[in-house]
Amino acid sequence: MATVLRDLWDFDDPAGSEQRFRALADEADEPLASRTLTQVARALGLQERYAEGHAVLDGLSPTDPDARVRVALERGRLLRSSGDEAAARAHFEEAAAAARSAGLEELEVDALHMVALVVAPGRPAGSARGRTRAGPVRERPRRTGLGRLPAQQHRHDVRGRR
Repeated sequence: MATVLRDLWDFDDPAGSEQRFRALADEADEPLASRTLTQVARALGLQERYAEGHAVLDGLSPTDPDARVRVALERGRLLRSSGDEAAARAHFEEAAAAARSAGLEELEVDALHMVALVVAPGRPAGSARGRTRAGPVRERPRRTGLGRLPAQQHRHDVRGRR
């Protein structure tokens, strides 16, 4: 599932990615449709269309644990990109806890990575938690120079905060 969504991303062309995700969501059944729409919201955020991204997430009521985690994660990304890091952190922490509870390791590491990006300077707790969880993650579709997080995770914000 994550591979299908990952393969549709082109972080250098969020508008094109948005179109691909919308096309897939239109054809997909649940829970893939909800998971895909979270990526529409993310693509909208990368285009600085934050209100539209929030509206997409507001329209979702997923029962699937993966989709619920993605809603919290993408809501946090939208908030962070629009400048509300405090509110974003709460959503990232919610996503990390829900992912851990559901055994969604890759999403948990992603959420912990986002927590680390918003913690106050001098408070590396989120980073340390992310490194601790990233070590045993079973699925590593791509490796970064750090060998822990999928490469596209570092391109979540068009304003240069990577």
